[in-house]
Amino acid sequence: MSYKSTTIADTLGKLNKSYFLPAIQRPFVWETEQIVRLFDSLMQGYPISSFLFWDLKSENRQSWETYKFVKNFKFGEIHDEKTDASEDDDITLVLDGQQRLTSLMIGLKGTYTVRIKNQRKNNPNAWVQQALFLDLLKNSKPDAEEEDYFEDISYGFKFYDETLPPRNTATNKYWFKVADILTCHDRDIYDDLHDNLLEEAGSLSREQKKIFRANLDRLYHVIWNEQAISYYTEKSQSYDKVLDIFIRANDGGTKLSKSDLLMSMVTLKWSELNARDEINHLVLYLNNELESENNVDRDFVLRSGLLLSELDFLFKIQNFTKDNLAIIEANWPSIKEALEVSFRTVNLFGIAKHNLTSLNAVMVIVYYFHKLIELGRLDDMKNDSRNLESIRHWLGNALLNGIFGGQAGVTIGIARRVIREEISSSYYFPGNQLVAQMTLRGRSAEYDPLAIEKFLGLNYSKKLGFVALSLLYDQYDWLNVRFQKDHLFPLSFFEEEKLVSAGVSGNLIETYIASSDRMPNLVLLSRDEFIEKSQMDFNVWIQTREDSFFTRHLLPTNLSLYRLENFPAFIKHREELITVRLKEFFK
Repeated sequence: MSYKSTTIADTLGKLNKSYFLPAIQRPFVWETEQIVRLFDSLMQGYPISSFLFWDLKSENRQSWETYKFVKNFKFGEIHDEKTDASEDDDITLVLDGQQRLTSLMIGLKGTYTVRIKNQRKNNPNAWVQQALFLDLLKNSKPDAEEEDYFEDISYGFKFYDETLPPRNTATNKYWFKVADILTCHDRDIYDDLHDNLLEEAGSLSREQKKIFRANLDRLYHVIWNEQAISYYTEKSQSYDKVLDIFIRANDGGTKLSKSDLLMSMVTLKWSELNARDEINHLVLYLNNELESENNVDRDFVLRSGLLLSELDFLFKIQNFTKDNLAIIEANWPSIKEALEVSFRTVNLFGIAKHNLTSLNAVMVIVYYFHKLIELGRLDDMKNDSRNLESIRHWLGNALLNGIFGGQAGVTIGIARRVIREEISSSYYFPGNQLVAQMTLRGRSAEYDPLAIEKFLGLNYSKKLGFVALSLLYDQYDWLNVRFQKDHLFPLSFFEEEKLVSAGVSGNLIETYIASSDRMPNLVLLSRDEFIEKSQMDFNVWIQTREDSFFTRHLLPTNLSLYRLENFPAFIKHREELITVRLKEFFK
């Protein structure tokens, strides 16, 4: 294998002109800190690993979807602009090195847009377009430490707002926009730039001038003179060989998901639609454009495509045959619709990215809605209150009981069979039948004594706490009203000193504290309820609640139980009410 070397400037000049990306590549994912580290490594003379290119002949261009390197990157978005080069031209595809080359493109030609902390993503003012700058007065020696740089970084690279670049003052910092070094395509231009910058910097000490020159000279040398890009170019036009090379080349880096490897196959074999665009945009839409944020990935979408097309849905390469992919493409409109309505429904229950512990549980709901689409009954059933409650109860039980742990494929297969059998006689979601079948195979979704004990033992901090609590309530407007977990008896009551002062005996103090954070002391409150409770004395607040409040929250109505000395009796009574509720679910 013969490697060649070239400069960064030479390579950048070819990106998006003759160098492009194959559809098999994952999107750009590096953060600004990783880009800074790459430039710092180059400045320090460290190797940045080799690159793998593939020369694609013009006669094979129609078999490959190709994309541009992103120049102006916005964090959280998928950038997939297609190549605009003529199909009559030979081009070179990058099989290994996309993240590094894109980082060089952003640092030397483009920008990186990030969201301001604590700002909503749909606020246009929340986003800042940043460019890469280098502090020419930063001493790069190892013993030079400054708090505003990443640890173990020697050179002063940093991203700043492009429209409001950092001010250069005489306070030991001089910020130079790194992209400007690309204007120096010969030594004379560089010398003029160097002199102009030095004059602009004003009064500098001899040591500062030395550091200034060293940093700028080093940057110029790294970009224009140093053979920093070591690459191998594959010439074979065999798809199988190139795919094998790609897998081997990427095996040592960030682990590729199967969807990364399959994306090229799907894209090549879909005849009417562009799989990469369709799937990437659907993932982005489901995660960011619905009422709540979700955490769907391409693997889930591809597996759903197999399942909803009534194919073998095990996530194996051999299941993505040309014939199977043609079936998925034909079903794609209904697959997209089923996925969207399923995640809208799940979000309606207050279940989303932060507390959805199993995507496989949602896949069963997706399959059910897809069956309704096939039967022309989706509009009748997707908003039916009884049906939604059945789905909510089953999903909550499935998540809390972890029925998709282990061999999830077998569990999904059983659920698919049950839904196919039951939907022929009833369009309602078959929650009871699913529970029965899961229980038969040892995946209990019922609330037996062991499951109830586990439920009651959940504490406030558990990820499933909200899901568990939501099952205790009748229909709530989960989407339009935001509910939050809260301790009924305030946690401030359970500080040891306060318990002693309240007359709680020493042997009960530990019991009080342990019970204070468990499910029987938790409720779901609306924002207004939460604020009112926090602003009032608890004893006054609880006395002013209406009967409907106690009924809604499954709380005992005996107000004497809300005195701190009666806390153990309150816990016991609430546990009984919760147990009755759980046993009623699938009666």
